[in-house]
Amino acid sequence: MPNASLLSVREAAERLGVGPVAVRQHIAAGRLPAVTRGRSWWLDERAVQRMVRQRLGGGRPLSPQMAWAVLLLASGDDSAAQDAAGRDR
Repeated sequence: MPNASLLSVREAAERLGVGPVAVRQHIAAGRLPAVTRGRSWWLDERAVQRMVRQRLGGGRPLSPQMAWAVLLLASGDDSAAQDAAGRDR
């Protein structure tokens, strides 16, 4: 990794919106490539940017019931969408 594209753990954490401990956990799990220089970890800026892009679409997946409700709502069938989602929502 060239020096110009390296980020410290703290810089990577700021870009990812997480703490330094979470970044170190990503490194340990192999989700973020990093190198050590002395006692510090350095991460490839492109890999951090890629993780930021991947996390933008994150969130909890829909349950099958809610996924059908969304599809029915998009098709214009409001009453069927409410039935599929459940009236208590």
